[in-house]
Amino acid sequence: MLIEFKVSNFLSFKEEIRFSLASSSLKDKKVSDENVLFHPYDNDKFTLLKSAAVYGANASGKSNLVKAMIFFKKFILSSSTSTQIEEPIDVVNFKLSTESEKESSVFDIIFLSQNRQFRYGFSVNPLRVDAEWLYMKELKPKAREKEIFFRTYDGYEVNDIFQIGKDLVEKKMVRSNALLLSTAAQFNEPIATEIFHWLSTFNLVSGNRDGQYSPYTAWKLQDPVAKARILDFTKFADLGIDDIQLVQEAGLETKLKGTNPQSELALTKLLVERNNNSLFSFHQKFDKDLNEKELVQFLFSQSESEGTMKYFGLAGPIIDTLDNGKILVIDELDSKLHPLLTQKIISLFNSRETNPKNAQLVFTTHDTNLLSAHIFRRDQIWFTQKDRYGASTLYSLAEYIVPVRNDASFEKDYLAGKYGAVPSFKNFKKLFNSKTVLKNG
Repeated sequence: MLIEFKVSNFLSFKEEIRFSLASSSLKDKKVSDENVLFHPYDNDKFTLLKSAAVYGANASGKSNLVKAMIFFKKFILSSSTSTQIEEPIDVVNFKLSTESEKESSVFDIIFLSQNRQFRYGFSVNPLRVDAEWLYMKELKPKAREKEIFFRTYDGYEVNDIFQIGKDLVEKKMVRSNALLLSTAAQFNEPIATEIFHWLSTFNLVSGNRDGQYSPYTAWKLQDPVAKARILDFTKFADLGIDDIQLVQEAGLETKLKGTNPQSELALTKLLVERNNNSLFSFHQKFDKDLNEKELVQFLFSQSESEGTMKYFGLAGPIIDTLDNGKILVIDELDSKLHPLLTQKIISLFNSRETNPKNAQLVFTTHDTNLLSAHIFRRDQIWFTQKDRYGASTLYSLAEYIVPVRNDASFEKDYLAGKYGAVPSFKNFKKLFNSKTVLKNG
């Protein structure tokens, strides 16, 4: 379960921004607290949110928040295995200030795993990791945070509870461009392994790669039970699809039934992404009297709309997230989807009935139809805004400098610019009043 994520000096974020799924003390009665809030452990004073939406103008920093999370996860999982000694780290800091252009980027996260709370972070630049820290707290009354390790440019302080990590440090087996957490996980250090397991539940979808989860969904079609649920998911959206099949090439069927899910997914991805795409949809054919005849097969990537392809691609991870209480972060959730369909997806997470395991959904969007006190509490609505110096800030509606009434029209006030985070347009007329004319051809 995700509690908080912070980042500074990364892409358009110069100063530290904080995104939180910890609920605020609000009295928003139009949304049922029983559906959107949950107690992660036996403490009535602490509740988390099941979903949150991030709004803002184009280029305001919404996607950069997701990119920061993607870099954070990727670097943890791969820093000790995918880079060589002295190989540069592909981190990009804030470039529009002489103060930050030579400073490190800083990431920090708080999450819950197996009845324990972890706080982990690092400071990194293209040359090296110059700081790294890990703290842990048992979910018990009056429990205090315990330092597991703290790393600086000059050295390490490692608790005996992180013994394998301590041995790696003493043997100087942690490279300057790799994380101690990543290195320790390669040697099956228990705490590091637990954090890696939690990261496997923290899934992120970038908006410019809508189909990136299609291979996962296609791979799940091989399981009859999973396929039935995916088909139901598509049928509920009234997409007109009666069946979807992954037609396997000769020789691949045996390979795809291997025991390693990662290998199966990689093979399926290759299969789906081939020029002669092997994913097919089936639609019902009718005779002149409108009686049902046979199903007609279509090449999925050519016959279906981009919205249908995106919805299908998200079907697998959405079902998996809800089934297993995971976290799903989607950039531009509403892109290519009908507003009512987007709203329906959100309702699956904001419901005790369809989300009994307290899965969490975070997404960026431009869909102002969702800005309603009947859909979200104020602490579920976030905004990004970029200042005149190119730096992005992040704030929630519950934190807005001017108190927002719980009966306010969120959509109307947002579009009117009351909360900021909207485009500031120049005079377009000047462009067409100019004597300069583009010649045809």
